[in-house]
Amino acid sequence: MRCASIPGALGASDAAHATATGKAMLAWLPEHEIRRVLAVQGMTRFTPNTITDAGAFIKELQLVRRHGHAVDREEFQPGVVCIGAAIRNHLGAVVGAISASAPTLRATDEHLARVRDGVMAAARALSAEFGERSGEPADTAAAPVNQEEHDVRTARRKDQQGLPSPRHHEGLGAG
Repeated sequence: MRCASIPGALGASDAAHATATGKAMLAWLPEHEIRRVLAVQGMTRFTPNTITDAGAFIKELQLVRRHGHAVDREEFQPGVVCIGAAIRNHLGAVVGAISASAPTLRATDEHLARVRDGVMAAARALSAEFGERSGEPADTAAAPVNQEEHDVRTARRKDQQGLPSPRHHEGLGAG
């Protein structure tokens, strides 16, 4: 394995929407928080592949949650593909991300599958170091993507705890 240097990538706080580590971390936030971050940092176009539409970016993050890893397809730097995964703490909260990059010339499906597997294994190992218990669902692992989903999950959680929820009051009039 060879190391490749990516100038300017470290600390590129305005590039979360264009990097695998940024996507890996943002994917687990509620949609309103994602939109807040995007509004503050903007969605700068770094390459022709950079996603600059918030709606399209939200859809991309849905794929990150589904697959457990993020992919930067030459979105931050031309000629570089990157795969990232979230690192979680003992509460299951995302505290960082790890990624690996490959030049597009070597980014065959087979190579990227090996990179993905390695990144995901490293993220699991680092998460375990932070006390994350793999296999146990964490509240943040399935963060709601919009307010409606948040409300449904809150009601479900309250039902499971035997607490009153808005659904218990459906059909009850004020007077």
